[in-house]
Amino acid sequence: MNYRVRSRDYLSRAKRERSANDTARLFYSALELRAGVEARLHEYRDAIRNTRRDNTWQVRLLKRDIESVVEKREKPVTINFHDPETGGSLPLRYVPVSDELKSIAERLGDYLHCLPGFKMRRPGFVAELQSLVDRGIDLLSEAVSGELLSPPMWKSDSLTGIFTFDEGKVPKSWKDGHEVAFDAKCVVVSNNDEGITLKIA
Repeated sequence: MNYRVRSRDYLSRAKRERSANDTARLFYSALELRAGVEARLHEYRDAIRNTRRDNTWQVRLLKRDIESVVEKREKPVTINFHDPETGGSLPLRYVPVSDELKSIAERLGDYLHCLPGFKMRRPGFVAELQSLVDRGIDLLSEAVSGELLSPPMWKSDSLTGIFTFDEGKVPKSWKDGHEVAFDAKCVVVSNNDEGITLKIA
């Protein structure tokens, strides 16, 4: 059985189960969605820390670990690359898992246990889960749409920038020695006699 466990795979299955419009399969959609958020955070953390996935499953701990290395962000980071050979441009994005998506993933955990009958009979119970799953699918779709698994990382002892791409999203034309230029919008964080510190906006 070919059961793939990238975040995009979980998302695809979550969408398929949700589209069945069946209450039983709604719970399977919630499970795949919850695992998809977890997987995306692992993909980000593994890229940033250059480590292999462990057994951490709490999304708040995974997100906190990522934000201990890179600045907390709620909106995508976009770097526009320019290819002088072709004259073309290519926007590359890092799309973080938002606080809202983290919260949805945590709340879905409440539905993924044996449920007492009175909860299922409560008016609005299924509609609440549907709303959570639908919003979570939208937000995870946005999170997996980015090409980069982290914001640009810079080696402290050189001008070398590291751009870590998601699986299958490395530009095919980029080979060793190929020259590209890029631009990014930055904000001045500090300014003193020794220089200035910038961060990508």
